[in-house]
Amino acid sequence: MNESYAFMFCLSRHQKFYSFQDEFLSFLRKQKEFIFKVTLEFIQEKDQSLISEICSSVRYKEMLKTKGNYSCLVYGEEKFPDEFYFLKDPPLIFSYLGSECWLNTSKLTVVGSRNPTEKSIHWLSYELTQAICENSWVTVSGGAIGIDQMAHHLSIRAKKPTIAILPSGISKIYPLSFARIVNDILKNGGCLISEFFPFEDVKKYHFQFRNRLIAALNQKCIVIEAKEKSGSLITGHYVLEMGKSLLVLPGHPLDPNFKGSHQLIKYGAAIITSSQDLNDNLI
Repeated sequence: MNESYAFMFCLSRHQKFYSFQDEFLSFLRKQKEFIFKVTLEFIQEKDQSLISEICSSVRYKEMLKTKGNYSCLVYGEEKFPDEFYFLKDPPLIFSYLGSECWLNTSKLTVVGSRNPTEKSIHWLSYELTQAICENSWVTVSGGAIGIDQMAHHLSIRAKKPTIAILPSGISKIYPLSFARIVNDILKNGGCLISEFFPFEDVKKYHFQFRNRLIAALNQKCIVIEAKEKSGSLITGHYVLEMGKSLLVLPGHPLDPNFKGSHQLIKYGAAIITSSQDLNDNLI
């Protein structure tokens, strides 16, 4: 990895960065082009010791040695996703593998249970395929076992792009079962995205950071079978907080697999029963 991207990854995790984060992000966006020398001059004015601290760190030196066929984007660059600019805590930098299929496309986030019921599987298989084929949605999900991987699979089967946002580094695919379909995602014009160090293993706290990106990178989001305190419920709350369109597949009120789903409906999510509910208000 080149020194500029290695530096930005390390800066994004440095405690001192948060003291001038908002001002720095505003500076980067005004630049419209990532010029490392100019960026260092800005940081030098804010904290004279920060640059030397990062460049002498073990993590920075390790990053310089890493190699991979992935690309990186810094906040403010031309291809940086517009949707991420509306986040309260946007990624300073992220790596990606594949095409920039988030550009100029209608994106649909699909999240849900790792152990969905047969009825939910059947519903998603038919209705999501209809939506993808009729309106060329680019699906967005997290690669997890269950609904996430199913959404990616359905896009691949329809020969459409799909985006997977990882809770691990771009070179440390998680879960392992997801690695089997990565090549198919790339062949269909899709991509993988990660804001973590390229060779960083998944950690428990990564999921909440990953989920906010999944919630942001879309025009609409579908939640399928969210249990109470589930990751899908958290993602749904993020979507509502951002003022985005959230659609939830309802279940029986006594079914614990849908308890989180019904909470989201109470908080303002719309009910989805068919792909037409997506198409009626297609952005």
